[in-house]
Amino acid sequence: MNRQNLCVKAQLFPNKEQKKDIEENFRYSRDIYNHMLERKTKMYYRRKEVLSYYDMLYLLPRMKKYYPDLRLADSQALISACYNLDEDFMKFFAHKGSYPQKKVKEETEAYTTRGSIKISDNQIRLPKLGWISADFMDTIPEEGRINKAVVYREEDGKYYASVYYKNETDKDTKATNRNFIRKIKHYLTYVSLVLLMCLLLAIFLRAVH
Repeated sequence: MNRQNLCVKAQLFPNKEQKKDIEENFRYSRDIYNHMLERKTKMYYRRKEVLSYYDMLYLLPRMKKYYPDLRLADSQALISACYNLDEDFMKFFAHKGSYPQKKVKEETEAYTTRGSIKISDNQIRLPKLGWISADFMDTIPEEGRINKAVVYREEDGKYYASVYYKNETDKDTKATNRNFIRKIKHYLTYVSLVLLMCLLLAIFLRAVH
């Protein structure tokens, strides 16, 4: 697959129930981001402890016990919210961004999902939403695995999705590099054994003479 085909954009035409679910995913993602931001900030300033990305993932199932409505959300969207917060902190500590701020409802919102995403000629299937009518703006690749989808709402109130495919070329390149490194290691091991045998032979011949 060519690099230019790694992202496919589409306008979505959700029904009334799907539109409600999309809006709830926006809200739940925003709530999780804000909750983890508050918890992360308090832990650092009160106890100098760091809440890592994996700590946040550990907390998610426990939060669903206290906030049952979270079970209605796309779980991958919640995970992505934690990942985005962790990335924002990484940028802050690398002096590439400001301190993360609490998210509020805006005209433009988005969430990221992964998993059972599929595409047909005029439909896209998204986790928790099912099949949604769609108008694709890009050519749908004939091959390649879908990595994730970003669902978003623009200022005009219309819904869109950007579907990202895994870069199989990069994957093949990494596999080729691994094979090359493995061959180099085998070659160096062989050379080392040959040199060791030559050294032992030289010692033996010297001892004999």
